[in-house]
Order: sequence, then C-alpha cells, then structure tokens
Amino acid sequence: MAVKKLTETGIAKINAPSKGRIDITDSITQGLNLRITSNGVKSWCFAYRYGGKQRRMTLGRYPDISLIKAREIVRNSRADLAVGEDPYKLREDKINANVQKQEDQITVRDMAKEFIELYAIPNTKKWKTTQKFFDNHILPALGNNAVKEVRRKDVIKLLDKIKNSSHPTAANHVLSSLRKMYNWAIERDVLEFNPCSHIKKPVPIKERERVLNKREIKDFWDACNCVGYPYGPICKILLLTGQRCNEIATLKWSYVDEAEKIIRVPAENIKAGRGHDIPITDDVIKILNELPKFRGEYIFTTCHGKKHVAGFGKAKKQFLEKFNPTNDWRFHDLRRTCATNLAELGVPLHTISRVLNHAEGGVTKIYARHSYLKEKRDALNLWASELNIII
Repeated sequence: MAVKKLTETGIAKINAPSKGRIDITDSITQGLNLRITSNGVKSWCFAYRYGGKQRRMTLGRYPDISLIKAREIVRNSRADLAVGEDPYKLREDKINANVQKQEDQITVRDMAKEFIELYAIPNTKKWKTTQKFFDNHILPALGNNAVKEVRRKDVIKLLDKIKNSSHPTAANHVLSSLRKMYNWAIERDVLEFNPCSHIKKPVPIKERERVLNKREIKDFWDACNCVGYPYGPICKILLLTGQRCNEIATLKWSYVDEAEKIIRVPAENIKAGRGHDIPITDDVIKILNELPKFRGEYIFTTCHGKKHVAGFGKAKKQFLEKFNPTNDWRFHDLRRTCATNLAELGVPLHTISRVLNHAEGGVTKIYARHSYLKEKRDALNLWASELNIII
C-alpha cells in the first residue's frame, strides 16, 4: 500500500489500475485510505484497530466527499477511539436512529398514498372506491396522525361518527379499507400493530331477499322496452342470464360466439377473477342482433364503443319513471330473481351456482373441472321459456 501526502490536484491525476484496485494511505491523517478501482471509482475508508482487531470503515466516494471532509471524519473517528468507542458502531447507531425517526414520522396520509399506488391500483379493480373512503372519511380524521400512533380507540371513534351519519354502512367499508392498509404495511415490515384488529363490522348487513314477482317481471320488461338502449337491453340480458351488472355492461363483441351460442367473459372482467362461459338463449341472441354497432369494441356504450356504459344510478331513475314496483328494488335483484325462478323450475342448486359463476371451495374447487355448459344451457333455456310466458 503506497503512502503519500494526498492533495486534491494529486488525486485528480491518479490513473485507475488496468485491473483490480490500488490503495493509497494519506501521510497527513493516520488511517485515511483512498481506494481506486479499475473502472475509475475512487472511495475513502478509515482503517483502524478496535478490541485488538483490524477494522475498515467505508466513508464514501470521492469527490462526493472531499479530501478535507474525509480528513475531518477520520479525526473525529480517532477521537471516538480515544475514549473507547467504536466509530463504525456509532455511525450505524446514528443511521438506525435516523431511520427510526423517519419511520415514526410517517403519517396515515403518507401510508395511504403508498397503499393506493403500490397495492390498490395494481391489484384491485375498485381502487377508486377505496380511494374515496380514504379521501372522504379516513384522511380528514386520521390523515395527519403518525401511522404508528393510531390506536383502536381512534378507529372506533371514527366508525361511530360514520354510523351516526346518513350513510352508516360506509363505516364497514372504511374499516375494511383501513384494516387492509395496516395489514399491507405489516406484510412489508413497516408496522407491527394493526389498530383495526378485533374490531367487528360496525353495521350488520342484512342480506337482501328481494325477488321480483311475476307481475313485476312483466312490468320491468315493458320498462326495458321504454328505456331503450343501452340500459334496456342490458337489463333484459341480466334477467335472462342472472349475471352481475358490471359483467354484462362491460361486454365486448369479441366475447360473443353466436355460432356456439356462448358469451366467453375473461377473468379480468369477473368480480372473483374467474373466466366464465355464459350459454345464451335465442332470446339473448335476438337482443344482441338488434343492437347498434359502433367502431369501438364495447357492446353497450354511449361513446361509439370506445368505453362501456356506467352510471346505473342514473339508469334506475329512468326505470322508475316507467316501472312502479311494490317496494324498493335494485339491479342486482334481477340476478336473484333469475336464480330463484331457476330453483322453482327444479334446476339443481349446484347448476344454479355454475350459472351464477359462484366460487367453489375445498376439494370441489380442485377436482370438479366439469364446465357444466350443457346443464347451464338447459337451465337458462328453461328459464327463457318461463320468462316468455310471464311477459
């Protein structure tokens, strides 16, 4: 190892070795070494003995750390040695303390931003809904709190406030969103405690049992004719097939195989991420054939097929002008109405489950690979015949 008085000018003139590396010790400051590698990288280190062992502490690259600064760091480190302290350990403790301080200062708002960007957007279809619950409820109440300092009582206080509002069921979604964010942070080893743990769903949800009776089915079908494209045909197909609103509203023409009488919905369009083959009856084919076709790929659209329709809330207002049910109804009730009528027609429950594309669990999911396409087709044809009688 060469020993020389280092200067800024001299360092700039040192050529990199053809291979390997060279070390130069500063003759002015004991223990200060300059290392130059074959790719021209120059870096400082401090060589010293502590506890009877030779040690080496990297200081950083040159010229990021100047010669003057490197000498100052080494002099301070030698002063630490003089009082029995290990300079390397002191530096690591300081770095860890700074990291801990930064982590302690992370707010709920900071964590929510990362959660939405790194988890919700890439992994969930309804991330905008999650964002809404953070923006409207969680961040106004807890956004400026350190994420580590939020306690269960803080979460309960927030949920109690929402429960007493005009939209109490939002409390359930807020709890779910906040709990997921904390679990996500724990998985990433950012946090160790979830303040949402052991908090029960604040508002019990009563499962809807609403099914349209035969009089209502006829009136609703007539309303579909009055409302017209796009929501009228969508709702007819919902009633005929028992599928979810979003799955029909987002259909593309490429999904329809008229020759095979199947709509093949890909997994990314399904709520649970399972692709689904929907056998379609002659009635559905007739509805599709009567629809306008645009340049875009979507079947149901208000912008020439470039985007699929949305806004079922506005559509419901249109229906209520033409349809007067005996009590409150929702579009999802069409799915339940289809399933209920299939059961009344004697269709086995496991076939109805396949029609609705419900998840199968346990060994059924692993071993039952039969598509039930014929059974689903027979069931929907049976329902289509009954529906024609009703309307």
